[in-house]
Amino acid sequence: MVDLEQQIEMPLEIEKLWNHYGNWRYEVGFSLQGGRTVYRELYEEFSQPTTIKDVISKINEDEETLVIYKFYSSKLTPMFPVYADGKLFSKVSPRKFIDRQRQQGATPFEFKSEYTLFSLYRFQKNEYFGKSEVRLTSGGFNKKSCRENWNLLNTLLQKI
Repeated sequence: MVDLEQQIEMPLEIEKLWNHYGNWRYEVGFSLQGGRTVYRELYEEFSQPTTIKDVISKINEDEETLVIYKFYSSKLTPMFPVYADGKLFSKVSPRKFIDRQRQQGATPFEFKSEYTLFSLYRFQKNEYFGKSEVRLTSGGFNKKSCRENWNLLNTLLQKI
């Protein structure tokens, strides 16, 4: 069975952003955009990273696989109402904001709270062809705070 909630070592600088909650975990997901498929071995392959540096390397290995890494602390459910979304390593602050949404559970009528502190994912603008890019989302209590969190994370991730 594939463990979709892997533990990960998080750099101290990133932990400081969320008061050292620790017990960092991540989930691996995939976009099925453009008729893509997923299978057990794909999850196993992308569930190997144990550090954020490994995640960044893995997400950059293959531009065709639209992988999503969601990072969270098992000791915390953030109440972020909004998330900033921008291109990873960009010098421009994000202009796209996403409202917090409920996450579907194991059944179609079961929902749970969004628990993600930040995520890294590969995105392709056109559904079937074209270049893809790595994006970073980061939550906050308002647009200003999530943009600040995004900028801090983007800077810290560039140093890794």
